[in-house]
Amino acid sequence: MTIKISKIKSYLFAISFILILISSFFTLSVFSSIISPSFAILFTRYFLYISAIISIINIIFFSENSTLYWLIAIFSIIITFVIYLQSKQNILFILVFLTLSAKNTSLKTNLKIFLRVIGVLFIVTTLLSIIKLIPNFSATFVGSNAKAYGMIYSVFSTQYISFLYLFWCLLKNKNFSNKDLLMGIIVTAYIFSQGDQLNFIISFFSTLGFYLLNVLKNNKRLQEFILSLPIYLYIFLFFISIFVAKSYNSSGSAWVKINSTFSNRPKMSFEAFQNYQVHLMGQEIQTNTWTFGKNIYEFFSHPYFYIDMSFILYLLEFGIIGFLIFSSLYFISFINFKKSRNIFLTFVMCLIIIHGFVNTSLGLLPYCILPIFSLSNIDI
Repeated sequence: MTIKISKIKSYLFAISFILILISSFFTLSVFSSIISPSFAILFTRYFLYISAIISIINIIFFSENSTLYWLIAIFSIIITFVIYLQSKQNILFILVFLTLSAKNTSLKTNLKIFLRVIGVLFIVTTLLSIIKLIPNFSATFVGSNAKAYGMIYSVFSTQYISFLYLFWCLLKNKNFSNKDLLMGIIVTAYIFSQGDQLNFIISFFSTLGFYLLNVLKNNKRLQEFILSLPIYLYIFLFFISIFVAKSYNSSGSAWVKINSTFSNRPKMSFEAFQNYQVHLMGQEIQTNTWTFGKNIYEFFSHPYFYIDMSFILYLLEFGIIGFLIFSSLYFISFINFKKSRNIFLTFVMCLIIIHGFVNTSLGLLPYCILPIFSLSNIDI
């Protein structure tokens, strides 16, 4: 009976994961102009929705009964459907379903298979994208289409590269080797360099941090400092985000300088609180970077508005309850990392939080894969 249940869990987990892979393919296909956006968006939403339902069944009927496990499952289920009804785009909590349902299965074997599938998917989609993008890039970004293509493509390609790399490190089930460390520096630098001057600065300090960790890895004081840092960093940057958004003054010379340094993020966050109130259960946030009209990549067709700070965006979009549950995902992972004393992954979490301060990355798959794995008690 135990063997049959284990097989059922494995099959349901596989189906859920495959549906997410298909959804990822549809998403990338839109940005490669392979299929129509309306078709891709429709199927992406339904596939993610079905994946969530399958994972819920897996949790309810085929999982262990520890109190903490069930509490996490119940809260995740509630908030996921709230978020799904609001935005229908964020798959973070659907992935929580997936990893919760994957407990006590032969996860390592499954992930090795899925890693190959994702790798093939990434290579094929990249090649198709390059073929489609060559005419746009050869035009030296003349016209709005080329700008949107380049911008969207760089974001998605870096996400998938980081996603694959993190999976590779986690599957090895050991501390970072020197080769892993070198790859971590390269990948981190590549991710953070896909943006403005601020991201280059973050990239420099993250690279320096990796180097110092490797040199001073036996320093006990440094270890304790790094292992305790994520919780305080998360709370500190949250309050800094709120302060910036509430205190911004366009007429102040200091604020003009700060706003310029942070690429208009303080101004956009200030406008976010002018346009939206913080609700208990969240709301849909209407941003305007590019519009899905006759031309899918009609770039900046209206006055630009985008909340590019994770703490501000998720507080407004998820609401107080959703944001607390979202934050608990990170806090539980911080505690687990401290218990496991994995200093390198803890430092990566610090980088993720810092990047989330100037980006919406805290809820994106490549960045939240570590706390999701930690929440699921997967050995990392």
